Amino acid sequence: MKKIFIIAASCLLTVCMLAGCADNTAQTSSEEQETVITDNVGGTDLPSLDNYEDSFTDLIKYMTEAGIIKGDGTDINAESIGASQGKRFTMSSGPIKYYIELFEYEDTTTDKAKSVITNAKRDHSFTLFGNTESITQHTYAVASENGKYLILYSDTSSTDSAAQRQKNAQSAFLNYCTISK
Repeated sequence: MKKIFIIAASCLLTVCMLAGCADNTAQTSSEEQETVITDNVGGTDLPSLDNYEDSFTDLIKYMTEAGIIKGDGTDINAESIGASQGKRFTMSSGPIKYYIELFEYEDTTTDKAKSVITNAKRDHSFTLFGNTESITQHTYAVASENGKYLILYSDTSSTDSAAQRQKNAQSAFLNYCTISK
Protein backbone atom coordinates (compact mmCIF):
# COMPACT_ATOMS: atom_id res chain seq x y z
CA MET A 1 0.00 0.00 0.00
CA LYS A 2 2.84 2.38 0.88
CA LYS A 3 4.53 1.72 -2.48
CA ILE A 4 1.30 2.44 -4.35
CA PHE A 5 0.94 5.74 -2.49
CA ILE A 6 4.53 6.73 -3.28
CA ILE A 7 4.12 5.84 -6.96
CA ALA A 8 0.81 7.73 -7.18
CA ALA A 9 2.28 10.76 -5.44
CA SER A 10 5.32 10.70 -7.75
CA CYS A 11 3.10 10.54 -10.83
CA LEU A 12 0.92 13.38 -9.54
CA LEU A 13 3.94 15.56 -8.77
CA THR A 14 5.43 14.86 -12.21
CA VAL A 15 2.18 15.79 -13.93
CA CYS A 16 1.94 19.01 -11.89
CA MET A 17 5.49 20.01 -12.71
CA LEU A 18 5.07 19.20 -16.41
CA ALA A 19 1.84 21.20 -16.54
CA GLY A 20 3.92 24.29 -15.84
CA CYS A 21 5.92 23.58 -18.99
CA ALA A 22 2.89 23.95 -21.26
CA ASP A 23 3.08 26.65 -23.89
CA ASN A 24 0.99 29.45 -22.41
CA THR A 25 2.50 32.25 -24.46
CA ALA A 26 0.22 35.22 -24.05
CA GLN A 27 0.70 37.90 -26.66
CA THR A 28 2.04 41.05 -25.00
CA SER A 29 4.04 43.93 -26.25
CA SER A 30 7.69 44.09 -25.21
CA GLU A 31 6.83 47.08 -23.00
CA GLU A 32 4.09 45.11 -21.19
CA GLN A 33 6.34 42.08 -20.82
CA GLU A 34 9.10 44.20 -19.29
CA THR A 35 6.62 45.62 -16.77
CA VAL A 36 5.49 42.12 -15.79
CA ILE A 37 9.08 40.96 -15.35
CA THR A 38 9.97 44.00 -13.26
CA ASP A 39 6.89 43.54 -11.07
CA ASN A 40 7.63 39.87 -10.41
CA VAL A 41 11.37 40.03 -9.88
CA GLY A 42 11.14 41.58 -6.42
CA GLY A 43 13.26 44.47 -5.30
CA THR A 44 16.38 44.79 -3.24
CA ASP A 45 14.57 46.89 -0.61
CA LEU A 46 13.22 44.30 1.78
CA PRO A 47 10.50 45.05 4.33
CA SER A 48 11.59 45.68 7.90
CA LEU A 49 11.35 42.62 10.13
CA ASP A 50 9.90 44.67 13.01
CA ASN A 51 6.28 43.81 12.14
CA TYR A 52 6.76 40.04 11.79
CA GLU A 53 6.84 37.08 14.13
CA ASP A 54 8.44 33.69 13.65
CA SER A 55 5.50 31.89 11.99
CA PHE A 56 4.66 30.28 8.67
CA THR A 57 1.84 32.80 8.18
CA ASP A 58 4.25 35.70 8.67
CA LEU A 59 6.81 34.10 6.32
CA ILE A 60 4.17 34.12 3.57
CA LYS A 61 3.14 37.67 4.47
CA TYR A 62 6.78 38.82 4.37
CA MET A 63 7.51 37.15 1.02
CA THR A 64 4.36 38.77 -0.41
CA GLU A 65 5.28 42.23 0.88
CA ALA A 66 8.82 41.75 -0.49
CA GLY A 67 7.26 41.21 -3.95
CA ILE A 68 8.51 37.62 -4.24
CA ILE A 69 5.10 35.89 -4.25
CA LYS A 70 1.54 36.95 -5.02
CA GLY A 71 -1.85 35.50 -4.22
CA ASP A 72 -2.97 32.97 -1.66
CA GLY A 73 -1.01 30.00 -2.95
CA THR A 74 -2.15 26.40 -2.80
CA ASP A 75 -1.73 24.03 0.13
CA ILE A 76 0.54 21.16 -0.90
CA ASN A 77 1.56 17.79 0.49
CA ALA A 78 4.35 18.75 2.85
CA GLU A 79 4.71 15.29 4.38
CA SER A 80 6.43 14.00 1.25
CA ILE A 81 9.51 16.01 2.23
CA GLY A 82 9.05 15.68 5.98
CA ALA A 83 7.55 19.15 6.54
CA SER A 84 4.46 19.93 8.58
CA GLN A 85 2.91 22.38 6.08
CA GLY A 86 3.59 23.91 2.70
CA LYS A 87 2.21 26.33 0.13
CA ARG A 88 2.87 26.57 -3.60
CA PHE A 89 2.74 29.83 -5.53
CA THR A 90 2.56 29.78 -9.32
CA MET A 91 4.11 32.93 -10.68
CA SER A 92 4.59 34.23 -14.21
CA SER A 93 6.88 36.62 -15.96
CA GLY A 94 5.57 37.18 -19.46
CA PRO A 95 5.11 33.74 -21.00
CA ILE A 96 7.34 32.06 -18.40
CA LYS A 97 5.87 30.28 -15.37
CA TYR A 98 7.87 29.55 -12.26
CA TYR A 99 6.99 28.15 -8.86
CA ILE A 100 7.87 29.07 -5.31
CA GLU A 101 7.07 26.63 -2.55
CA LEU A 102 7.42 27.49 1.13
CA PHE A 103 7.52 24.87 3.87
CA GLU A 104 7.63 24.79 7.64
CA TYR A 105 9.22 21.99 9.67
CA GLU A 106 7.94 21.43 13.19
CA ASP A 107 10.13 18.33 13.60
CA THR A 108 13.53 18.39 11.91
CA THR A 109 14.65 15.07 13.41
CA THR A 110 12.80 12.69 11.06
CA ASP A 111 14.83 10.98 8.33
CA LYS A 112 12.90 12.77 5.55
CA ALA A 113 13.31 16.19 7.14
CA LYS A 114 17.02 15.64 7.84
CA SER A 115 17.66 14.52 4.26
CA VAL A 116 15.87 17.45 2.64
CA ILE A 117 17.36 20.07 4.96
CA THR A 118 20.88 18.64 4.70
CA ASN A 119 20.76 18.58 0.88
CA ALA A 120 19.31 22.09 0.72
CA LYS A 121 22.11 23.42 2.91
CA ARG A 122 24.84 21.41 1.16
CA ASP A 123 24.09 21.95 -2.54
CA HIS A 124 20.62 23.53 -2.85
CA SER A 125 19.03 20.25 -3.97
CA PHE A 126 16.40 18.20 -2.21
CA THR A 127 15.30 14.61 -2.15
CA LEU A 128 11.79 13.61 -3.14
CA PHE A 129 10.90 9.92 -2.86
CA GLY A 130 14.60 9.05 -2.81
CA ASN A 131 15.26 11.00 -6.01
CA THR A 132 17.28 14.21 -6.45
CA GLU A 133 17.15 14.17 -10.23
CA SER A 134 14.53 14.37 -13.00
CA ILE A 135 11.52 15.95 -11.30
CA THR A 136 13.68 18.06 -8.98
CA GLN A 137 16.43 19.05 -11.41
CA HIS A 138 15.15 22.60 -12.06
CA THR A 139 14.42 23.29 -8.41
CA TYR A 140 16.67 25.36 -6.17
CA ALA A 141 16.26 24.62 -2.45
CA VAL A 142 17.28 26.82 0.47
CA ALA A 143 16.79 25.95 4.14
CA SER A 144 16.87 28.34 7.05
CA GLU A 145 19.87 28.04 9.35
CA ASN A 146 17.86 26.20 12.01
CA GLY A 147 15.97 24.08 9.44
CA LYS A 148 12.55 25.41 10.42
CA TYR A 149 11.75 26.79 6.95
CA LEU A 150 12.49 25.74 3.39
CA ILE A 151 11.96 27.47 0.05
CA LEU A 152 11.89 25.62 -3.26
CA TYR A 153 12.26 27.77 -6.36
CA SER A 154 11.44 25.99 -9.65
CA ASP A 155 12.14 27.68 -12.98
CA THR A 156 13.15 26.00 -16.24
CA SER A 157 14.17 29.24 -17.96
CA SER A 158 17.81 30.27 -17.98
CA THR A 159 17.48 34.00 -18.57
CA ASP A 160 19.23 36.68 -16.56
CA SER A 161 15.89 37.80 -15.14
CA ALA A 162 15.18 34.23 -13.95
CA ALA A 163 18.53 34.14 -12.17
CA GLN A 164 17.76 37.52 -10.59
CA ARG A 165 14.29 36.36 -9.45
CA GLN A 166 15.86 33.31 -7.81
CA LYS A 167 18.53 35.44 -6.12
CA ASN A 168 15.91 37.91 -4.85
CA ALA A 169 13.69 35.09 -3.55
CA GLN A 170 16.64 33.54 -1.70
CA SER A 171 17.72 36.89 -0.22
CA ALA A 172 14.23 37.74 1.03
CA PHE A 173 13.76 34.23 2.44
CA LEU A 174 17.08 34.23 4.30
CA ASN A 175 16.46 37.74 5.58
CA TYR A 176 13.12 36.66 7.04
CA CYS A 177 14.69 33.54 8.56
CA THR A 178 16.95 35.67 10.78
CA ILE A 179 13.84 36.00 12.98
CA SER A 180 13.96 32.33 13.95
CA LYS A 181 17.63 31.92 14.87
